[in-house]
Amino acid sequence: MQQLSMAHLDPASAPAAPPPEGIVLRTFRNGDEQAWADIINTTDMGGDYGIAKVRQTLTHRPRFDPAGLFFACDAATGEPLATACAWWSFSRGRMRPTLHMVGAKPAATGKGLGRVVCRAVLDYFARGGRREVVLTTDDHRLPALATYLRLGFQPARYHRGADHAERWEAVFKALSGKIAPAPFAGRGRPVAIGVFGLWRGAHLAGQLGGHPAGQVAAGCDRNDARRGDFIRQFSAAETFAEYGDLLASPAEAVIVANDCPDHAGAAIAALDAGKDVLSEVTAFHTPAEGVALVEAAQRARGTYMMAENCLYASGMMELTHQAAQGALGALQYAEGDYVHDCRYLMSPEGTGHWRNWFPPLLYCTHPLGPILRAGSDRPVRVVGMHAGSRMERTGGGIDLGSMLVGCASGALVRIAAALAVNREPASLWVCYYGLRGAFETDRWTDRVHLFRPGSRHADGPVSYRPTGRDGRAHTTAGHFGADPRLMEYWVEALANGLSSPIDVYEAADMTLPGILGHRSSVTGSAPIDVPDLRDGHARDAWRDDHARPDPANPTGLIS
Repeated sequence: MQQLSMAHLDPASAPAAPPPEGIVLRTFRNGDEQAWADIINTTDMGGDYGIAKVRQTLTHRPRFDPAGLFFACDAATGEPLATACAWWSFSRGRMRPTLHMVGAKPAATGKGLGRVVCRAVLDYFARGGRREVVLTTDDHRLPALATYLRLGFQPARYHRGADHAERWEAVFKALSGKIAPAPFAGRGRPVAIGVFGLWRGAHLAGQLGGHPAGQVAAGCDRNDARRGDFIRQFSAAETFAEYGDLLASPAEAVIVANDCPDHAGAAIAALDAGKDVLSEVTAFHTPAEGVALVEAAQRARGTYMMAENCLYASGMMELTHQAAQGALGALQYAEGDYVHDCRYLMSPEGTGHWRNWFPPLLYCTHPLGPILRAGSDRPVRVVGMHAGSRMERTGGGIDLGSMLVGCASGALVRIAAALAVNREPASLWVCYYGLRGAFETDRWTDRVHLFRPGSRHADGPVSYRPTGRDGRAHTTAGHFGADPRLMEYWVEALANGLSSPIDVYEAADMTLPGILGHRSSVTGSAPIDVPDLRDGHARDAWRDDHARPDPANPTGLIS
């Protein structure tokens, strides 16, 4: 049985929990591994922890901060009696602040020490500016559940595709007389979803697969046939031809999947209408649109997520996992290719459709996004080049572009994107060189390759088929499991009141290098600095930059 999930949506507001008389609170010190193991081994989480295992699973991991691991100790003897750890875990599409490994020795039971160390973890995250903390636990841990509830944690109704309402009802029945039932975090009910653009949008809505946290309530498209197909797929939904009517409907969240060059305007309109937004890539097409989108998200009541599904393909999930575990070390250099022959969607007669002129580098988010996330990095400079328009059966746009991205850490990333190329099937490939190891997806199969010089396989990589490490069966459907994961993470974050899995700032970091890399490629390949749109001064410098690709001239720009 999967665990229950809880969320604290304001860790700074947790009630005080000072140590009782005779107890002192302290953080981890060098050599504390055995003391931590002595506590955890007395609980049903442990049993076999020793110094080596503690280092392997906790204190030598890149996510570990000694200032975030707390002990409640006997003031007279110094003996650690209870512990809790601030951690980062992958939850609903991103790494989230987590209350981790809470335990106490049997002799400390009933003294309230669990509350003391848990409150210390909440303080730690609050001081760091974190606005949410999550945890997972089990139904039978009633004393721990009561502690979490008293500190302000709320039950998360939806977790990993399941509705836990009945399980939480049973928990509160078992706690009757000790603590009152708490409301679910966030909405705590299904979210009404509208879809704008019923080609790709209907596909994404279908990937919800009946998820209990989402209800497809409306669809919008000016194409009569697509609206008809949508109603046949979602019989309870209403449909509209005009976007304004969708925004005026009871739909609480909108999937923006209209024509690619128009995503930003549609997303801004939905945010300003009070809706939550899931926007297809790319997020925006000019720096000015990026500034407007960021500021719309900042003032919005709802949340924004960019639908970069490639982050959640099984191979990319494995890259993120290996990086988070410390297997790869800091990013040194990476390469990524998105090669997708889209000529079947183009018109050589030149109808003016965006597919005919769209610069391939603007689709850089597919390989660049997973690399930046795995490296916890952001772009600061880009230089681009392109291969012109030489392929047959295209609409005259650039066939392929390549760019080199400099990152804040000093790492380099080379990205290539092609929309007219002799290659089947389409390929999303990344190679990640870290200071401790290397990771590469396979160009032709669904396997990945991991190389660690210090392992027993130091003569070559270990090759295997990744699963995504989320309990799902291996699949090549839905972009190797990416689409159903994307939709699950989005709708559960909405329903449980959690922050966006891919927020507007990360979306900008993934998107801007393609826009500016293309600009570099058509203006002599000069390097261009990439702004950080989190910074208001940086936004001011770019808010009037409306330069965009010229549909009539693939290597030109217009304002």
